[in-house]
Amino acid sequence: MVRVMRRRRDESGQAMVEFALIAPVLALLLLAVFQFGVAFNDYITVTDAARAAARRASIDGSSFTYSAATTDAVQSSQVASGHTCAADNWCTTARRPTRREKTAG
Repeated sequence: MVRVMRRRRDESGQAMVEFALIAPVLALLLLAVFQFGVAFNDYITVTDAARAAARRASIDGSSFTYSAATTDAVQSSQVASGHTCAADNWCTTARRPTRREKTAG
């Protein structure tokens, strides 16, 4: 009986040590998943902008340069995704209205 109690006291911090070892790995995994989502969203935005620029350049012919068409497509893609860009290309994310603001106004 004394051996069982002694063994139990020796293992009292085991769970805390195991959590301390695994917590950084879990945090890194969570942040990696989040960063992948951000990178994938950027990839989709650029792909959509390139597609829109190519379509606009092929439809309008020589009236637009590829640079102007690309700039227009990127800006329209950013507006569609909730981003706004100022003249100096500083982009911010537009705040979406809350449910209370939608019903009030």
